[in-house]
Amino acid sequence: AANRSVTFVSSSLQYMSSDTSTQDMSPVDHLPRESEWQSFLDSGDTSLERYRRRGDLADLDTAIASYRSAIGLIPDDNSNKASQLDNLSVVVYARFQRSEDRTDIDNVIAAALEAARLTPESDPEKHMRLGNLGSTLWVRFKRFGDPADLESALVVTRRAVNVTADRHPTKLRWLSDL
Repeated sequence: AANRSVTFVSSSLQYMSSDTSTQDMSPVDHLPRESEWQSFLDSGDTSLERYRRRGDLADLDTAIASYRSAIGLIPDDNSNKASQLDNLSVVVYARFQRSEDRTDIDNVIAAALEAARLTPESDPEKHMRLGNLGSTLWVRFKRFGDPADLESALVVTRRAVNVTADRHPTKLRWLSDL
């Protein structure tokens, strides 16, 4: 948590104006506004749509960079952060499917794990975040063979099953993943 605070403060300092009237402001005086991180999300959405139309990996890379910039500015207590981390994991997974680069799948799991961590137990999306994390751990196990990924996938997927309502259509999906 302390490391995230340092990163957040550093991000806040980057957005301080170079105008001398604001140079004496503390980072708390200028926390990122939603419009600042929303502009990065909009840019990411545009690049992602261009990638979907043209298939140019550079557009996907730009979308990922924009989403990461936005996420870095969203406070942990903002409900949008978990959603955007979840979205980032999906976009980086698309790149992994093309590249099969270990770094990409590691980044997918890191984003999905953080999204699940930030999602309150009472949130209706909790089971999806856990299920997606479990599925991604399973993919990494199948591709790279680390037994720890298999164990983690089973633990996380069991948790997804436990937090999914009995009549929810995804409960069967999570059960079949076990």
